This record gives sequence, structure tokens and C-alpha cells, in this order.
Amino acid sequence: GRRKLPRKTGFRAGREKTQSTSKAMSSTFEPKGKPTTTCVTIGGRRKHHTSWEDGSEMVEEYEVASNRLVLRKIRNKSALGKVSDWKVILGEPEKKAFNPRSDLIASSNKNPIFIQQDTSTHFMWRIRNIPYERSVYRLTIDSDRQQIVLRTTNKKYFKRISIPQLQAVGEKLSADPSLLT
Repeated sequence: GRRKLPRKTGFRAGREKTQSTSKAMSSTFEPKGKPTTTCVTIGGRRKHHTSWEDGSEMVEEYEVASNRLVLRKIRNKSALGKVSDWKVILGEPEKKAFNPRSDLIASSNKNPIFIQQDTSTHFMWRIRNIPYERSVYRLTIDSDRQQIVLRTTNKKYFKRISIPQLQAVGEKLSADPSLLT
């Protein structure tokens, strides 16, 4: 039979998330003019491509089965008309191949990768490619800077995670350690 979905899922929840996070993106992403949205479903994903009159673009991808937002990326057009590179706001960025002719240095493929996977009710990250056992890592909250801190007990890795969407709406990080899993 047909499965009933909760009220705030899918396209509407994604649009509400877009509106609530627009303040956080406003410093770098301020589209002007009337938006035009195209929607296409390919390979189990529904892709929404929105273009504004000023040349700004946003792409959102949803899983068709669960209506979960899996990718949001944006790009702007400069005053001179140059289109910027895509900036991934949510989801996994596309892997860029190393070009020895033009690239002088590249990130190690052994570095941890942070992928933001927000839901309509939670900010979530997935950390891939971690070189040590899970028990070696500690997650804490820095209340002064309002950041999540990931570190290893052997002092080999340290990373601060900011949440601009939370700061934009004026919320504070909870010091409840049960929220950090």
C-alpha cells in the first residue's frame, strides 16, 4: 500500500529549510530578481535547479523514496559576469580530479571529509575517512565560540565545526552531550 509521510517532508520541507537557512547564506548568496525553477527526476533523485535574473543559481537534490534533501549547492555571478564555482552547502561535494599541469598542491585523500546532512529538525554531519577507531574521537561543544569540536585522544587530529545556519537564527548550541553522537 501507499505510505503516509509526515507533514513536513519532501519538497515543502526542503523549501522551508531553504527559507530558514537563507539568512545564513545571505552574506555570500543574495539572488536578485524573479526565480525560475526546473525540476527533473533522474536515477532516484529529484533535482531542482533554480536560476535568478542576476545569474545566481541553486541546485537541490532530493531522494525520491524518502524525500530527503541530499545536496544543496549555490553559485553567483560577479559584477563582471564571471560565474563562480559551485559552493556545496549541504551534502557531499563532487570529487575534483588532480591536474598536474594546473594544480600545484592537492588535499590528501586520507583527510577526514565532512558532509552536512541536515534534516527538517536537526543539523547533522557525516564524517568519512577517519583514520582511527571511533573510540579515539571526542566530540565537545565550545560554548564561547559556539562550535562543535572534534579531536582525538592521541592529539593527532583537531577540527572545529561552525554552524552558520544556527547562528543566523540566533540559537545557541546546547551543551547536552547526548546530542553529540
